[in-house]
Amino acid sequence: MRALALALALALPSAHAEPSDEELGRRLQGELHLHAKDIHDCYDRELSSGLPGARGEILLRLFVAPDASVARAEVLKDQIGSPSLASCLITKVRSWRLPTIAGPTEQQVVFPLAFRPSASSAVVVHAADLASYPILGGKGAVKLLFDPPPGASMQLLEAQAGAEVALHQHEQSDELLYLLSGKGEMTVAGEKYAVTTGDAIRIPKATAHSLRVIEKLSALQCYTPAGPEQRFKEKRK
Repeated sequence: MRALALALALALPSAHAEPSDEELGRRLQGELHLHAKDIHDCYDRELSSGLPGARGEILLRLFVAPDASVARAEVLKDQIGSPSLASCLITKVRSWRLPTIAGPTEQQVVFPLAFRPSASSAVVVHAADLASYPILGGKGAVKLLFDPPPGASMQLLEAQAGAEVALHQHEQSDELLYLLSGKGEMTVAGEKYAVTTGDAIRIPKATAHSLRVIEKLSALQCYTPAGPEQRFKEKRK
């Protein structure tokens, strides 16, 4: 079975009063990760049936009923051009239940699935060649070392002394941090921790956490499953 590099982009939900479109996008991102196996199965079947190099984007539109079922689903764009893959995806998503998306009336969400076969050998990424995304009001920067990420993400973070990461949490992903240099104070689930060069930190999913940088900091950050790192690109737009 061939591996799949699958980019699950933030949704573009239909507008309605509450919750906000941004919040619906985060919810859909979580739902897609929960159902990622269905998408992988369809693509793996396609790769093994004679299209080993199949790559491209498929744009789907789902209509989610108030009872959280997917009432209808359709393909809006298919760059791969495989009826069997499109049919498999439609069949799979029609079986999903999306309770975090459902509302008092039918909800419509549109999102792309980007497919590409993964390389059979290791890939070396040179951080110096990658784009740098500003964060923390200009007091920090992040580089996405693998984008789209191969299941779990890895980022290179840098932050100046005095920078602060506000309290937040990731509903569907664990976060791992390894401090290459610097010092800070982390708050995880209400507990404060002094962190310094060589320390590793694990933050379970759905756990509130924050960071105050005391001394210029450089760190490796990982999300498993990947997903939260995509917000860095969104903020740049």
